[in-house]
Amino acid sequence: MAQTTPSKRIIVVIGATGKQGGSVVKSLLADPKAASQFHVKAVTRDTNKESAKALAALGAETISGDLDNKDSLTSAIAGAYGVFAVTNFWEKVSGEVEEAQGKTIADEQGVKHLVYSSLLNVTKLSNGVLSGVYHFDSKANVEEYIRSLNIPASFFLPGFYMSNLPGKSIRQMPNGKWGLALPIPADSPIPLFDTENDTGIFVKAMFLNEEKVLGKRIYGATDYYTPTEIIEQFKQLYPAAGDARFNQLPHEVFKGIMAQTGAPEVIQEEMLQNMRLMPEFGYYGGESLEFSHSILSNQPTTWEEFAKKAPEFSAPLRKKTHEENKTMLHHVSSSPPLSSSFARPHLLFGTASFGTNSAQAKFQSAETAQLVLDLLRRRGITHLDTARAYPVGSPGTSEALLGRLSAPRHFTVSTKVASFSPGAHSARGIEESVERSLEALGVGKVEILYLHAPDRSTGWEETCRAVDAQWRKGRFERFGLSNFKAEEVEAMVGVCEREGLVRPSVYQGRYNAVVRGGEEELFPVLRSPTAVGLFSGSTTSSMNTPGSRWDTSTPMGKNYSSTYLKPSILGATQRVADAAKTAGLDGHALALRWTIYHSRLDGKYGDAVVLGASSLKQLEANLDAADAGPLEEDMVKMVEGVWEVVKGEGEAAPYYL
Repeated sequence: MAQTTPSKRIIVVIGATGKQGGSVVKSLLADPKAASQFHVKAVTRDTNKESAKALAALGAETISGDLDNKDSLTSAIAGAYGVFAVTNFWEKVSGEVEEAQGKTIADEQGVKHLVYSSLLNVTKLSNGVLSGVYHFDSKANVEEYIRSLNIPASFFLPGFYMSNLPGKSIRQMPNGKWGLALPIPADSPIPLFDTENDTGIFVKAMFLNEEKVLGKRIYGATDYYTPTEIIEQFKQLYPAAGDARFNQLPHEVFKGIMAQTGAPEVIQEEMLQNMRLMPEFGYYGGESLEFSHSILSNQPTTWEEFAKKAPEFSAPLRKKTHEENKTMLHHVSSSPPLSSSFARPHLLFGTASFGTNSAQAKFQSAETAQLVLDLLRRRGITHLDTARAYPVGSPGTSEALLGRLSAPRHFTVSTKVASFSPGAHSARGIEESVERSLEALGVGKVEILYLHAPDRSTGWEETCRAVDAQWRKGRFERFGLSNFKAEEVEAMVGVCEREGLVRPSVYQGRYNAVVRGGEEELFPVLRSPTAVGLFSGSTTSSMNTPGSRWDTSTPMGKNYSSTYLKPSILGATQRVADAAKTAGLDGHALALRWTIYHSRLDGKYGDAVVLGASSLKQLEANLDAADAGPLEEDMVKMVEGVWEVVKGEGEAAPYYL
């Protein structure tokens, strides 16, 4: 612990181990002029924690103090020339508590320069239009109280945190595309600010220029950036991000995203109004940054400088090339070799085996389903794929089980519209299906909304308009197609382009070592990556087992049986299963590894494999297989020989329904 130097004036920093306070302590100690004039006392609740010890190592005197304990603050502030204070609305989510803390600080006697971290009163600025930005208004009320005391004070107003952008507002979607999504127009002025590095730059200047700033506000921002400028600079810095774009989110979509994090309605609305403040009234009410910058001796961090250092960007993007980012809906004409540029496809988990009252539901209780979700989180799987039709025999109960377990709080969830009856894709049919899915899942939106299969009794125009209506209500992020023919995909896209509707951008379909007919027309995200058990050597013995996928008493069983149970397929796959066994490999794992490492899938294009499992043990085995790496060349040739046999005998299964 550093000792007070009598010749130096004391600056007390309250909240010293937080982002703002820590930055102030470091800047005061690192600047020769400031360090020669000021002795820094860093106030924190626990002086023994590592962050406090780190400040002490830099030369600060660490002392205990609590904003809720007036006596501790009086002791900490005693003898101080200056005080920097930041209060935290979010710690207790209470404006009353924050105002009480701020007033306690203001009431301390003898301070010659109080710098309070404030914000504007949005309710007053907007004439009541935006009356729910409580964490702004409570700080503004403290500022008003300080001014009423006529004490020597100035006010630091931090801008929009740059740290809110990487990995949050700007992120890579499951399809590999990058984008910036905010509920404001593309030309909105956003005062960007690097909190951890630059708070100290501004506050240090305020203490060193007391005569210029007393009674005034200093706006802590590098510059006003628009969303368009933010995403364009990001793209210039990271060409591998490809055609990254800004997406203006509908207000209800933004609130739906907040809801998925567990935020209550009042916080959802507060965050939305906080964003609306910038285009509608100005974050700083339209004030210039010129005076605030005039007192600085160090230049604040630019967005480009911040983005360059952000690990959320540099780690996935720095080693890639511009051409590596494609949409998930695309056409591939030849099988790419496994090379240094290959990226393993993303892994998703399909929840067709979740639900109740169905032989197809292998995880029927909350307890068993939770074990699956826990395993997925441990193994880094963050996306769940479900459907209104899951499980077969008891539709909707898969979504309901996920909702009961609050799975959308921890996973990105996509679902599929009920599609297997005539008229399912009418405007009314889609509306009802989506509403039931969202209600069951307990969310306001999903990541991808698929049409599970074509409804050829309903016109493509009506279907596309119905889906677009749901998108405009903020109920999903991206539009997907599943089990459509290539020409039907083209027709759907054409309708959407002509009418200005949300376009399909994701395709999910059947693709494995046996079903490869779609390779020449489209490159699907896989629905059934392990050739539906054909290489496991168990097909013949289980094909009539009640409740299995081969059970011909169910629609799915009839479909699987007619697709796969053909002499050429059975004979070829059995030979591969036997060879795998001889080589000490599990046939199921063999098929999965081929799909992941040797098919035309490639993660650099955003491709993904949807894993399934009928038991926790099988799921763990599938995940282990996915991590096992590529197959030996002889095994690859043997697996690919199955397709040659199937194709040659004219028994290739369709990739669509």
